[in-house]
Amino acid sequence: QTKYETELKRLEVKMANAEEIYASRKEAYRKEAKEIFSQCQQIEKQRLEQIREILLVFTQTMHVRNYVSEIEQIYDELISNITTQQNSLEDLAFWAKTYGIDEDENVLVPLPNIELQTTTNNINNELWIAIASITTKDSPVDDSDEEQESQDKE
Repeated sequence: QTKYETELKRLEVKMANAEEIYASRKEAYRKEAKEIFSQCQQIEKQRLEQIREILLVFTQTMHVRNYVSEIEQIYDELISNITTQQNSLEDLAFWAKTYGIDEDENVLVPLPNIELQTTTNNINNELWIAIASITTKDSPVDDSDEEQESQDKE
């Protein structure tokens, strides 16, 4: 029986080592997955905000107040809905929960603090929408496009 006990202990040690390796690799994988997901969230947030801006500019361009008063209400509601109901952070939180990037469903992957200021003004019966995005923390997203645009302007 000592032969079996020795073999059992050897297998238990081997199994414990395998479990430790598994746990450490799992933790490393989750950490890397969270970092990648955080980077993807940054890009997705920019994409969602760009879509929002494009919708507002499109609405501004298509908004002709001189024709039908009913159209004015439709455009005003559309602008209001885009401005108030589209929430990039809620969308990102939904996808983080959906894909289980974090085991605690109440915790979001941290994003830089971004405030979006939108103002709608009616000047000379035309709709003007000013959008200012203020980033209060640097993000790891590549700024090479902005650098290229500034070089193109020079």
